[in-house]
Amino acid sequence: MKKILTICVLIFSLFMLTGCDDINAVISLLPKFDTTLPNNLDGKWAYFDSEEERLNNEFTRQFTFDSKEQRFKLEISGVGTITKSGSYSVQYKTYTITECNGTLTLYYEDNSVEKYNFYYKATAIDGPEYITLSNSGTYYYGGKK
Repeated sequence: MKKILTICVLIFSLFMLTGCDDINAVISLLPKFDTTLPNNLDGKWAYFDSEEERLNNEFTRQFTFDSKEQRFKLEISGVGTITKSGSYSVQYKTYTITECNGTLTLYYEDNSVEKYNFYYKATAIDGPEYITLSNSGTYYYGGKK
C-alpha cells in the first residue's frame, strides 16, 4: 500500500512540476483513432424503370452522394431534367463492408426533409452493387462522382 501511495505522489509531483504545454505535447503523440463508420453511399446511384433502360444507362433518377462534403444531388429525368440538392446523413442499424442497412435522411435546400430506410449490398471483388431505398426502389452503383 505504501509503495502505491509513493508512486501516486511521484506521478502527481511530475504533473505539478511540468507545465501544461509539456503534458499536451505528450498527449499529442498518442495515436488517435477514428471510430466513425465509412460512408458506403458515396458515389453515383441510378434508378432505372426497366432492364433495357439499365443496359442503355438511361436512368429515371440518379443520386450523387459526396461523403466528404455530406452533400447530395438528385437528378430526375423525364421531359426535362430536374435537379435537386442538399445535405444528407446516414445512420447505420447494421454494418459490414459488403452489406449494411440503416436510415438515410435528405435535407433539401428548400428546407424539406425526406427519410428512407436503406439496404446496401456490395461484393468483396466488384465493390458496391446497389442500394434499395424504402418507397423509392433499387438504385445501382455507377461509380464515383
